[in-house]
Amino acid sequence: MSPELFRSLEYPNLPTLAEKAGKTTQEHRTLQERLEGARSNLRFTDKRIADLEAQLLEQDHS
Repeated sequence: MSPELFRSLEYPNLPTLAEKAGKTTQEHRTLQERLEGARSNLRFTDKRIADLEAQLLEQDHS
């Protein structure tokens, strides 16, 4: 492919590609935030389960 043909194909799509890249970046940030929230919730749940298990063990030993 000649450089001229490549440029003629590339540049008309540049604004669209930049817009898509911006949207993809924002989606990535949103997903990262959701993942961090889910991990935090999981840690809280794991700790709560461990606390309940400890309570059950204490009741068994009483």
